[in-house]
Amino acid sequence: MATALEIIQNAAVAMHNAHYDMSPNGLIDPKQAPNDNIIFKLYNDGQLNYTKGSYAYGQRSEFTSGSSILRANEASCITFPKSNPGTSHTFCELTEEEAHAVRTMMKDYVRKALGYT
Repeated sequence: MATALEIIQNAAVAMHNAHYDMSPNGLIDPKQAPNDNIIFKLYNDGQLNYTKGSYAYGQRSEFTSGSSILRANEASCITFPKSNPGTSHTFCELTEEEAHAVRTMMKDYVRKALGYT
């Protein structure tokens, strides 16, 4: 039986991979203007950032939309498909709605772990 953290990881990875099944660039659309192609990056600790997409992806600042949810020992149990060089954090590229859904799962996990059900 999968643990709660494995369920969270599997859900986020499936959402991320589904975008790449539809397009080799995932959510990044080189035909759109960068401001029209906002990419949400959900990190394995629950931090949510967003950045411009299109040709500007990876060349612009990331802005934090939600802070970390999981502690380091919990986050280390989750591995997402992408990583930033030089860090131990991994991330998924998701739509805003998907990212918030996974963050809700993480918050529910923490509430249950702390006994706030």
